[in-house]
Amino acid sequence: MRVAVVGCAHGELDAMYAALEEAAARGVARVDAVLCCGDFEASRNAADLETMACPPKYRLLNDFWRYYAGAATAPVLTVFVGGNHEASSHMQELPYGGWVAPNIYYVGHAGCVRLGGLRVAGVSGIHNGRDAELGRFERVPYSPDTLRSVFHTRRFDTERVAALSGAVDVMLSHDWPLNAGASGDAAWLARRKPHFRDEMARGELGSPALRDLMLRVRPRYWFSAHMHVKYAGIVRHDGGAPPPPPPDVGAPPVADANEIDLDAGEGGAVAERAAEPSAGRVPDSRGAETRFLALDKVVPSRDFMQIVELPGGTGDATLRYDVEWLAVVRATHAATPLARSRDASWESSLARDAIADAATWIRANVGDEARDPDAFVVPRNFAATVEPARGSKEARARQPDAPAGNPQTDAFLKMLGLEHRGTVPFAPRRP
Repeated sequence: MRVAVVGCAHGELDAMYAALEEAAARGVARVDAVLCCGDFEASRNAADLETMACPPKYRLLNDFWRYYAGAATAPVLTVFVGGNHEASSHMQELPYGGWVAPNIYYVGHAGCVRLGGLRVAGVSGIHNGRDAELGRFERVPYSPDTLRSVFHTRRFDTERVAALSGAVDVMLSHDWPLNAGASGDAAWLARRKPHFRDEMARGELGSPALRDLMLRVRPRYWFSAHMHVKYAGIVRHDGGAPPPPPPDVGAPPVADANEIDLDAGEGGAVAERAAEPSAGRVPDSRGAETRFLALDKVVPSRDFMQIVELPGGTGDATLRYDVEWLAVVRATHAATPLARSRDASWESSLARDAIADAATWIRANVGDEARDPDAFVVPRNFAATVEPARGSKEARARQPDAPAGNPQTDAFLKMLGLEHRGTVPFAPRRP
């Protein structure tokens, strides 16, 4: 399967898809799907912009609203995880994933899907130690504090992904796993991004939760963004110990890399230029090593796209639910933490027998993948739930005053025999 991996989209969908057309014009074979690593900025209107945590000058509608409104259509299946610059009011409607526009699919807070015979998992958001153990308590309208905490990754979600027992081909995240910078040419990275030096020297660049997830799941490929640089490395799984920080990158302290200025830094090529195919050697055995690749933001002349051949894929771009992930969701749903406090009572819901019982229920009530793989095709049930923007220069608007539902979330919960928990049923909004 051939995919285009993209870094931070920042709502620049036209430029992202134009890069694919340019690659095709240069003779590069067309891709089966686009995998985007966050900061997608799926803002539907001006009210959504007010739920995005970034300086006001960056709250721009850009291109997405046209795809949401049907004025433009994604030319290829696009799958993305969330980052730290997202329309959180929109993302919270779809915590289990769903279509944000025709042919554009959000993985959710965390999730796993099947794409062309490959298993693609993802975790949204960025790490913040203060909030990692808390429940998902944030609701619109957001306060200045919850406007940021809403996109912080929770351990509940990374542990659910870690509960997947089968091999994972691709992992998507916005944040880098901790010490991923030591998996490649760390000295080059320190020169290219001097403001990373101090964290790299302390072994603190990246998310410890994602590092733990990488060591446990051992996916063949891990794609990230966030740091606005193209960087490649290989993490070899030889006992699980993380590599030491590079010895020659000491420098004065810098600002927290979790809140990078969108204008900081310029791109640099580590391997092939954007939109050219990668050589991509196949690891000797699945799980023996993880090939890590981070990409820049979607800006002309920056290294924001890499076309990658993923061995083992069929090239069928039909998106399917991963049955084991559905079992994990069903097993853990009632224990979903929602309080603004530390609560690990959900850990018992991840017991293997609880997940096995959930899988049995799914085979009996949803479908048996062995007999009918099409029973788990993700339905193309996108429906606009708010009035889209009428142009890119809309006047400022206030945040939504109450949480909104989404019919896709209703359908997903109904499929798994679950009640709403932390979400609300969809009801059309009054004008």
